[in-house]
Amino acid sequence: MRWAGLLAIGVVGGALLASLALRHYYGRLCLERIRGEVEAAVHVEVPSGSQGPVLLLLGDSRIAQWGAPRFPGWRVANGGVPWLTTLQLERLSADPIREVRPAAVFIQAGINDLKVLGVRSDLRETILTGCVEHLEGVVEEARRLGARVWVSTVWPTGPVPWERRLFWGAAVEQGVEELNRRLRERFAGREGVVVIDPFAPVGGASPLPALVPRFRDTLHLSPETYEELTTRISGLLGSPGTNKPE
Repeated sequence: MRWAGLLAIGVVGGALLASLALRHYYGRLCLERIRGEVEAAVHVEVPSGSQGPVLLLLGDSRIAQWGAPRFPGWRVANGGVPWLTTLQLERLSADPIREVRPAAVFIQAGINDLKVLGVRSDLRETILTGCVEHLEGVVEEARRLGARVWVSTVWPTGPVPWERRLFWGAAVEQGVEELNRRLRERFAGREGVVVIDPFAPVGGASPLPALVPRFRDTLHLSPETYEELTTRISGLLGSPGTNKPE
C-alpha cells in the first residue's frame, strides 16, 4: 500500500508539472504573437467583374472564416488572418488599406490577445491597453485615407472543451467584456467611426432580437451563424452612401 501511495503521488505530481509546463508553453506562444515576434501577412483580393465601392474586412481567423459575405452595393475584400493579434493587425493593415483604397473598413480583432489571460491574468491591463491602442492605429490609418470605419466589438466565445480548459478561464471572458467597453468609450463620437455589437439587439421602431451565436468551436462561428451575421451586418452598414458614421 505504501508503494501504491507513493506511485499515486508521483503520477499526480507528474501530471501537475506537465500541466504547468503546457500552460507556460502556451502563454509563451501567445505572447510572441502579442509582441509581434511572429511574422504574418495580409493578402487581399478585390472581387473583379462587379461594381461598387470596396468594403475591406480586417481581423483574425473569425474574419477569415467569414469568406466573402454579400452586402448589397459593396465589393467585399476579406483581409482576415488566422492567429492575428491587434499589434500584428496594426503593423500589417496599412499596406492593404493603401492598395485597396476601401470606401469602408470593418474591423474585428482582439481575442488572440485576450486568450493569454487564461494563463497570465497578471497581464490584464497591459493586454487591454495594447488592444485599444493598436486598434486605434488601424482606425486612424483607415480614416486618414478617407475610409469610413466600423469597429466591431470582440465576438463572443463558445463552449470550452475539456482539453482547452487548461488554458482558459473566467479572465478571458471578463477581458472580452472590458475590451468591448473600452472600445465603445474610446470611439464614442469619433467622426467617421462607429462601434457596433452585431450580437446585441437592434433598436428602433421594429427592433431585431439579439443574434444568438452558434459555434463551430470555442472561437469560431457556425456557417449558419455567419449567414445570420451577414444579414445583421448588412442592415447595420446599409448601402454605399447611406448610414454613414458621423
